[in-house]
Amino acid sequence: MVKKMLSVLFLVCIVAAGIIYYVTHKEDFYLITSVSTSALVVLSALFIVISLCLGLQLKIIMNHYHLDIGFLECYGLSRTSSFINLLLPFGGGMSFKAIYLKKLLKLRYSSFIASMAIANIIKIMIFALAAVFFVLPLGGVLSSVSIITFSASLLFLLLGHKLKKLDNTSAGHVIQVINEWQKIKEDRSTIAKLVCLSLFFFAATSVSIYLSFQAFSVDISVRAGGTIAAFTSITGLLNLVPGNLGIREALFIIISRTYGIGINESAHAAALGRLVQIIWTFILASSFRYNFSRKTTDTLTIFSQKKRSSED
Repeated sequence: MVKKMLSVLFLVCIVAAGIIYYVTHKEDFYLITSVSTSALVVLSALFIVISLCLGLQLKIIMNHYHLDIGFLECYGLSRTSSFINLLLPFGGGMSFKAIYLKKLLKLRYSSFIASMAIANIIKIMIFALAAVFFVLPLGGVLSSVSIITFSASLLFLLLGHKLKKLDNTSAGHVIQVINEWQKIKEDRSTIAKLVCLSLFFFAATSVSIYLSFQAFSVDISVRAGGTIAAFTSITGLLNLVPGNLGIREALFIIISRTYGIGINESAHAAALGRLVQIIWTFILASSFRYNFSRKTTDTLTIFSQKKRSSED
């Protein structure tokens, strides 16, 4: 309850700050009228590609557990959970995904937690490593943060099994998760696929950042785009506030300033990226609502029939 209240309070402060900034800098928002339609179309297409990556990630994990679920259902589930994350903080969409897979496919919560944790750790490690290469020549806080984040994620990936010693629960929940973690780590094919997918995800996100600036005819370097993509993606995985609203935009502006890009330009680029994300997340999530309802009904019917057959 306290976490939710803090999240809401933080979100209100961010929204208030944004409104105040807009009111006091109305004359600076002339760039919105110069947005490139072609860049906007490509940016939308790229967002769909990125969303496909998230669906593919879930499919790779489901294949590891040999569960009968198609790519389209994985994609729809990832879009629905992303939509929920726009409304709820602290992994609300992740909880929905875990419950859905538990109820309909009997995937244990320990398996879900371990698989999603290792997928996210791999992402963080790759994004942080990319950030190290981009910001190391600049030095400063960003360089230190990227090095620490990469080192911590790598150590956690390698030594995560040591957390068994911290399990004080009678049911051994931590041990169950760690055991699942180890099984996934030993599946080299799954790990290799997750690494390759994370690399592609980073590249696609970097290009989308670049296009967000290009839509307003603002040129940025590959290094700047990659740095923004790395840090916004890492913080986005935490989902401290709904949709990482405000945090993503703040990082956009802070990192852009580091590379000599003005606040007005970076604010426009961040706002455009946010708008594209919200619109397409809503469209894609809504389009799968009927399929989810039908799939849920069909699956429950099958389970009911199997149960009756076993009783007979």
